[in-house]
Amino acid sequence: MMPGGASKQNPGEAGRDGRKRDKQRAKQNGRKRDRQRAKQDVRKSNAAGGWPEADKPYYRTRRVAWCVIILALAGCGGAAVVRGGALEWYAFAVLLGVALFSGVLPLAASRGLKIVRTLPGEGEKAAGEEAVISVEIERRWRFPFVWFAVEDDICNESLMSPSTMTCRNVAIPGSEACSVLTYELPLRHRGVYAFRNITVTVGDWLGLTAIRTTLNIRDELKVWPSLPEGTGLSMPPVTGAIGDEPAYDSEASAEWGGRIGDRDMSKRAVSGSGPDSRPYREGDSIRHLDYRAAARGRGLRVKSAILEQYPSSTMYIDTLAESYGGQDARFESCLSWAAFEAKTLFHAGAHVRIVTPGWTFEMEGTSAKSNQLQELFGLLAGLRAETEGSGRDWLDHASLPARGAVHVFSGNWKEAHRWLPLPIDSAEEAGRPALHLVMEGTDVTSEMRSSQRELEKLGVRVRWLPPAEAGAAWLKAGKGADRYALG
Repeated sequence: MMPGGASKQNPGEAGRDGRKRDKQRAKQNGRKRDRQRAKQDVRKSNAAGGWPEADKPYYRTRRVAWCVIILALAGCGGAAVVRGGALEWYAFAVLLGVALFSGVLPLAASRGLKIVRTLPGEGEKAAGEEAVISVEIERRWRFPFVWFAVEDDICNESLMSPSTMTCRNVAIPGSEACSVLTYELPLRHRGVYAFRNITVTVGDWLGLTAIRTTLNIRDELKVWPSLPEGTGLSMPPVTGAIGDEPAYDSEASAEWGGRIGDRDMSKRAVSGSGPDSRPYREGDSIRHLDYRAAARGRGLRVKSAILEQYPSSTMYIDTLAESYGGQDARFESCLSWAAFEAKTLFHAGAHVRIVTPGWTFEMEGTSAKSNQLQELFGLLAGLRAETEGSGRDWLDHASLPARGAVHVFSGNWKEAHRWLPLPIDSAEEAGRPALHLVMEGTDVTSEMRSSQRELEKLGVRVRWLPPAEAGAAWLKAGKGADRYALG
C-alpha cells in the first residue's frame, strides 16, 4: 500500500488496461464512422436518383405556418367580438379568406379525382429515346386558385439492379374540369418499364397546403433495344477485329459490321443477273446488292446464292451478368447487335432461331407473318441478365443445329473454355461457329488478341463489337453515369 491508501499498479497490468481502452475507443469510433457513412450514402443515393427521401414528401403542408394563422385568426376573431373595431374586423376577414382559399379549397378540390395515364404504343420507342407520358386528371369540383402536381413512380425491371425513379410535373387547371399533364421520360435503357404508384398533390396559391392522394395504377412500357445506327456500314474497322482472316473482296473489307456468316459465304457468292439473284426488297442489306446487274440496266437485284449456302442461322445470347462485368450498358449493346443481326437475316429471307437460357424463338423470313420481329424485340426488351442459375452451363446442354450458321453473342472473352462445346458439337454443315464479343470501348488489347488466337485455334471465329450507340455514352462516362443527362 502506498501512503494515502493508494495502491501501486503493476506496469504490465497498466499497459494491458490501456490497450483494452484503446481497442474499445477504436471500435466505438469505427461504429460511429460506419453510421455516418451509411447516412451519407442514403442521402447521396436519393439525391442522385432525383427524388427525395421516403419520409420527406416533395410537396408538404406548412404546419407551423398554419398554427400561426389559426392562432392569429382566433385572436382577431375574439378581438373583433369584444372590441368591434374596424381594424380587428379587417384583420379577421383577411385571415379568414386565407384560411378558406388555402385550406378549404384544396381539400375540396382533392375529392372525387379520376386519374388516367396514357403511354406510347408498344414498339414505338427504343433505348436512347424519350417517351412522352400524359396523365389526365378529371375533377368533380371546379375550384380556382389551386394547382395539381403529379408524381409517377417508374421502375425498369430488366436491369441487373432495378431502381425506382420519380417523374414530376405541375399544372394550374383554372376552371377546367379535365386537365392533362405531360412529362418526358428518358429511356436510357431498353427493358420493361413498370409504372406503379401515381401521387396527385393538390395545393393552394400560397403554398401552405398540399393534399396528397396516392393511387395504385399499374402500367407497362416495353422499350426495344436500339439498333446500331448506320447498320454498321459507316463505322471504321477496329484494329484486330477481324482476326487473321483476309478480306475476300473490296466491298466486304469496307463494310465492317456486316453479318459474320457472310464472310465465308462471300467466297462462294456468284455475281450476275441470272437465277442466283432476285429483285431488291425493302430491308435487304446493301452488301448483297448485285452491282453488275445494276450497271447493265437490270435494276436493283440481290444475290440470293448467299442465303442458299446457309438457309438458317442459330443465335445464342449469353445472359450471365458476369460476362458483362455487371454493366447493363454492355449487356444492352450485346442485345442490340443480336437484334440487328436477326433483323438483317430475317429481311433476307433466312430462317432465324434465337436461343437464350429462358426461351427459344424462331422466325421465318419467307413467312407471311409481319409481326415476328416485333415479338422478338418484345422478348429482348424483357430479357434480364442472370446473376445466378442456369446462365453459366446452359451452353453445355444446348443443342446445336445440324445445318446452318451458329452465332454466339457474349461479352466474356476471358473465359475461353466456356465456348469449347461450340466446335466440338457443331456439325460440318454448320461451318465455323462465330463468336460475337462486345467490348467496353473501341480498342482491342493484347490480352483480347491472345484470347482471340486461342479461340481461333479451336475453330471459333471471333468478331469484336464496339458498344452500341445507345449505351456508348454511359460506358464512356463510367461509374455514376445514370445520375446525369448525357446526350
